[in-house]
Amino acid sequence: MMVVGSSSMRLCVYTAITARKDSLKRLSSEEGVHRVIFTDRPEDHAGGTWEVRPACALFADPRRNSRAHKLLAHQYLDGYDYSLWIDGSIRLIASPRELVGTYLRDADVAMFRHPARNCLYVEAAGLSGAGYDRGEVFAEQVARYRRAGHPEGHGLNECAVILRRHNARTEVFNNAWWSEYCRYSCRDQVSVNYVLRNSDVRLVLFPGTIQSNPGIVVFEGHQR
Repeated sequence: MMVVGSSSMRLCVYTAITARKDSLKRLSSEEGVHRVIFTDRPEDHAGGTWEVRPACALFADPRRNSRAHKLLAHQYLDGYDYSLWIDGSIRLIASPRELVGTYLRDADVAMFRHPARNCLYVEAAGLSGAGYDRGEVFAEQVARYRRAGHPEGHGLNECAVILRRHNARTEVFNNAWWSEYCRYSCRDQVSVNYVLRNSDVRLVLFPGTIQSNPGIVVFEGHQR
């Protein structure tokens, strides 16, 4: 059995940048921590300390292409015990190994709570009103979740930072989340808590939010 935080654990920090929406953030080197970037512009990141891999190109929308790596960690990062996803808008300042040792001792996934809302229905209404996706897509999505009995105010997570233990429970969660994402909105936070509630994955929350936390990440915003 892999001991959390042991020197032999295989850990990958990874991100995806498509359509030059973000810049690759500086990450302090740490022994035994691999780093991977999935991108449609490999020439932008050649010669650095990150392994450059081609981004998914299944969709016309670059946002959906970048989410494939984010949601399907077990498919794109085969052979690792743990992974840490960070959005292109995020700079990691904590030790990835220490995060695993602190937050995944009794959990499979660690995420931040949403900084402003605690309900996917409220989130979907706001995103629909702001034009982040077609209104009918959000409407169909939340109608299904209501029929399935997902309660209001059941929590809402921020999906910009995801620490995972690679095991069977997490793989089932990843696949279920991807299924919801492909079927409905391009905003992954609308589906994540519905999927978490209906899975066996063990979730723990990082303290604070991505905007205000005790030395885990810094939110730097998108480049464009």
